[in-house]
Amino acid sequence: MTTQPFGVPCGEYLRTRDGKSVVADSGCDAILKAKQLQPQVILLDLAMPQMDGLVAGRILKQVLPEARLILFTLHGGLVPADELQRSGISALVSKSDPASRLLEVATRFLEPSVALNAA
Repeated sequence: MTTQPFGVPCGEYLRTRDGKSVVADSGCDAILKAKQLQPQVILLDLAMPQMDGLVAGRILKQVLPEARLILFTLHGGLVPADELQRSGISALVSKSDPASRLLEVATRFLEPSVALNAA
């Protein structure tokens, strides 16, 4: 879930593939909405109000262990791999990447074979 403008085209794309897109205003809001809606894929921004994406990720993985978490950030190179793993992040996508990269990762996580084989 993201409040970034980039998330809108991703949400529209996923909605056309029988998905549902929801935008949260903060890390706490993302957790509340995720508990309610039980999504397969959650897009988190590293810099969110109230709670950053890494802290939200740790909580979301406890609440929704099957959900795939994508961290979307400008600061990807600054986040150590072990911190991403501890936070339950499945993939990191840089905001400097083309929009197609985020869509590719999100779509791959929505495929049934990926969801069933998630480790």
